[in-house]
Amino acid sequence: MDDCIALDPNSGFFQKGLALLTKIQKIPLYAQFELTARCNFNCRMCYIHMSDKRINELGEELSTDKWLQIAKEAKELGTLYLSLTGGEIFTRPDFKELYEELSKMGFLIQLMSNISMIDEDVMTWLSKYPPYNISTTMYGSNNDVYRSVCGVEHGFDRFDRALNLLQSCNIPVTIKSTLIKDNEHDVHNMYNYAVRHGKKFFSTYGISKPVRGAVSEAELVRRMRYDFEESVTLRNLKKKKDGHGPYIHHPNYLDDCGAYGNSINITWDGRLVLCSFLSEPSVDLCHIPLAKAWGQLLEKLEEIQKPTKCNHCKYEEYCVRCPGGLASECGSYSTVTDEYCKTAKYLFACYNREELQ
Repeated sequence: MDDCIALDPNSGFFQKGLALLTKIQKIPLYAQFELTARCNFNCRMCYIHMSDKRINELGEELSTDKWLQIAKEAKELGTLYLSLTGGEIFTRPDFKELYEELSKMGFLIQLMSNISMIDEDVMTWLSKYPPYNISTTMYGSNNDVYRSVCGVEHGFDRFDRALNLLQSCNIPVTIKSTLIKDNEHDVHNMYNYAVRHGKKFFSTYGISKPVRGAVSEAELVRRMRYDFEESVTLRNLKKKKDGHGPYIHHPNYLDDCGAYGNSINITWDGRLVLCSFLSEPSVDLCHIPLAKAWGQLLEKLEEIQKPTKCNHCKYEEYCVRCPGGLASECGSYSTVTDEYCKTAKYLFACYNREELQ
């Protein structure tokens, strides 16, 4: 009997082991292609969506050929998992052509979409090239909430239609929700909807301010950072068994970053960045190959240091601190503001109250 173990690339065990190995070796196992900043929705909290006029002021979307060239180079570097995101990916006139060619390359592709543009015709085409997964955001359980959050008509009807079409073709779908003041009252209805469709439901209050030219109402519509209900979950408030808080930080600042070392993120205008929340450091891919750009980005990232204010801070292990989050909230990955620190202090207080009981 053969002693070899067949590893399923869909399994959590396989992915975690491969992610750890590639992170150590600085192999970009994961890639995210931000195909466009355009969207058919106008969500109040979106940190990416821009008008055509604003896009033209800032740059130019990469062409189909350029994306395919980058994809080939990513495959040579070791990329296996590829996420296609936007904006809304289906707004690209060339999306079908681009996706078909990427699918033929052998990537495990995740589509990140509001799915509102998936109809019967799109479904007939997509079923010929089924993705590894579709990750979609549900903004409400009815058209009124969609109108309030996304500024569109019949948003829920389109979502519901598309989800049923995807399920009829057995395409895996992950449902998540971004909660703001306009839709947090509807979260239980969204959860029940997902359960009725046999789907897990993930929600977050985490709203980031735009850093790459977009304009949003993030600060107006989100909860205060230090008052997030999700910061006070049972998971976070379990008694400490080893004297540490919930977020144990590594000596190397970047080792706390999930994207560092094995993930490439490419913006709609062709810049290689650490994550969607950072505009710098970056490397322009328009004139150099991806392998060279990857090396240059890693070198630039080595210069990133945590804010000096964080050194020896007693709240450090209660702080969800990363370069992208700091850049979005504080203006720079090397700066932290008193306002940002309130979340950590709040969680620290919650832990202490729990321990006194």
